[in-house]
Amino acid sequence: METTRIELFSDFFPPLLLVMAGAILLLIIYAIWGKRRHIAPKEPTPKEKLAPSRYVILNETGNIVIASHRPPSEKLPDDVQKLFLEAISMLCMMTKAVASTTDPQTGRPCSIYNQYALEQMLAHHPLFVHIGQVSTEYEVRKNNDLIKKTSDDMFGVKNNDNVNKKIKAIYTSMELAAKAVSQSGENAHAKFGYLTLYCEDIMGVPVITAVLTHLGREESAKLQVLATKPLWNIKKDVINMRRDSYLYNSPSMQEQFSLDTLTDALKRTQSPSYPPDNEND
Repeated sequence: METTRIELFSDFFPPLLLVMAGAILLLIIYAIWGKRRHIAPKEPTPKEKLAPSRYVILNETGNIVIASHRPPSEKLPDDVQKLFLEAISMLCMMTKAVASTTDPQTGRPCSIYNQYALEQMLAHHPLFVHIGQVSTEYEVRKNNDLIKKTSDDMFGVKNNDNVNKKIKAIYTSMELAAKAVSQSGENAHAKFGYLTLYCEDIMGVPVITAVLTHLGREESAKLQVLATKPLWNIKKDVINMRRDSYLYNSPSMQEQFSLDTLTDALKRTQSPSYPPDNEND
C-alpha cells in the first residue's frame, strides 16, 4: 500500500508543478503588462492635439468670467487686459445704474436680478449688440442636478466644485428675489435675470460678451420647490432658461484689432466644437 501511494503521488506531482509554474508565469506577465499599461502615456486624440487647453476663472460672485488658453500664472497681453478691464468697468456701472433706478411699479429700487431692467439696459446700450438667443429645458429632480447641468452652459466648465458653489449662490439669490416679489404681491409675470460678462482671450484676440440668463415667475418658483424637496421625492421638474448674448463692441477694440480678426475670433467661440473638452479651472 505504501508503494502504491508513493507511485500515485509521483505520477501526480509533475502535472501539479506545471500548473503552478503556469499560474506563476501568468501572474508575472499580468503584473508586467498592467504596469506598462499604467505608466504608458495616453495617446492624445486628434481633437486634443489641435485644441489648446482652456483655463476659466470666475470672480467671487460669478458675474465675471475670464477664459484663456494661457494658464492663470501667465500674464494676458496688455491690449487684451486693457479691454477686459474696460468691459468690467462698464459692467459695474450698468449694475449700479440698475440698482439705483426706481421701479415705477413698486416705487422701490430695482433688484439687480430684475430681468426687464437688465434687458432694457443692454438693448439701449450703444456698446452692446444682441447676437443671439438660446432657450434650454433642464429636467431635474434637485437643485444640485440643475447646478451640474448648467455649469457647462453658463461658464463652460464641467463638474467643478468651486464653480458649482457659485452657481448655487446665484440661484439662491434669484430665489430670494422671487420670494420677495411674491410676498409683496407685485407683478405676477415678473421675470428674473442674471447678467454675466464673458471675457475670452482667443489666441491674443479679445471676445467679450454679456449673457443675460433669465427665468419666468413660474420657473423661479420651481427653484424654491427644488431646494426644499425631500429625498424620497423622485419626481422631476422641467426648468426652462433663456439666454441672450450681447457682443461688447468698443471703439477702442476696433482701433486695436481689425474687423476680420475680431470676426474670426467671434466665429470660433460660436463654433459647436467650442469650448474644447479639456477645460481647466
